[in-house]
Amino acid sequence: MSTNHVTGGTARLNLSVHPICAFFKQYWRTFQEERRRQKLRTALYALNDHYLKDIGISRGMIEHIGSHPTVDPRFVGRDYLESG
Repeated sequence: MSTNHVTGGTARLNLSVHPICAFFKQYWRTFQEERRRQKLRTALYALNDHYLKDIGISRGMIEHIGSHPTVDPRFVGRDYLESG
């Protein structure tokens, strides 16, 4: 009977630790992603305007690209250019 009680207590402990571990894993992933984005911004700001033009972006687009790394910068504003 006491063995079941200890097992039950262990199960409750494992259930209560899981959300905490999940929180820290998600925090770490978010932290790493933000560091990666900051490195991207830093690298882009280090390029001169000629190199930025070669890769198809302007200096004013760097923050947008750093904040939305999954967006292909070559297509940012393309709808506007095609309609105008």
